[in-house]
Amino acid sequence: MADLAHPPVTLRVLDPDDGSDVAAVVAAAVGGALPADVMPPDGASDPEEWTLPRERAYARFLRGRPPAETSYLVVEGCAVVGLARLRRDGDAAETGVWLARRARGRGIGVTVLGLLVERAATAGADRLVADTTADNVAALGSLRRHGATVQESGSDVSAVVRIRARGSSR
Repeated sequence: MADLAHPPVTLRVLDPDDGSDVAAVVAAAVGGALPADVMPPDGASDPEEWTLPRERAYARFLRGRPPAETSYLVVEGCAVVGLARLRRDGDAAETGVWLARRARGRGIGVTVLGLLVERAATAGADRLVADTTADNVAALGSLRRHGATVQESGSDVSAVVRIRARGSSR
């Protein structure tokens, strides 16, 4: 029986040409995250404020992701609550995730990271790498729960999750 208090969390590939996919991600970001959480710095005078030009810039950013990268809508039940991405880089897969405030602190990040590890393994990667900051306690906790080796350099943190080969017991 499904747990109604905690709807299932799934990943769905973002179609950057689908206006409703892009709009759902932008709406989740505007309603629950800071611009700096979800997109590169844009030089705006108030980096914590969503404006219509910034929303449009984020939509363009989503539509312009490189072909080597796959972005996923993080869906809880029927609601988009964040975005995750994977990009192959040799034998590794690089990842990044953001979640709307309403999805934080409930284990969704741990679940999403597990789904990304599975996708990276299916794609043949032997490790999943993530970069974050030392103050991103939630991301570091999720990475450690998945066995990441963490290396800190000042406020920058690099994490590596080793992926077992399918069918391997190593």
